[in-house]
Amino acid sequence: MLEWLENGPDDRPADKSVWGMEKSIYNFKDLEQFLERKEKRGRGNRKAQGDSNDKEEGGSKLKGGDKKKKKQVK
Repeated sequence: MLEWLENGPDDRPADKSVWGMEKSIYNFKDLEQFLERKEKRGRGNRKAQGDSNDKEEGGSKLKGGDKKKKKQVK
C-alpha cells in the first residue's frame, strides 16, 4: 500500500494487486476493506508462525535474552 501511495502511476504496483479491484477513485470504504483483508491475512500468519507469545504489550517483539526479563504479575 505504501509503495502504491508514494509512487506515480508508472512506478507503483497495479491497483488490483493492492486494492483487489481497479477503480478510478478509491474512498474510505475501500481502505476499510483493504485493512480488513490485511488483518485477516495477518491473523492467519501469526497463528501459523506461533509468535503470539513472543510479543510484549504494545506489539513490539522481544529479542533474545529479553524474553526472560518479562515481569510476572502475581
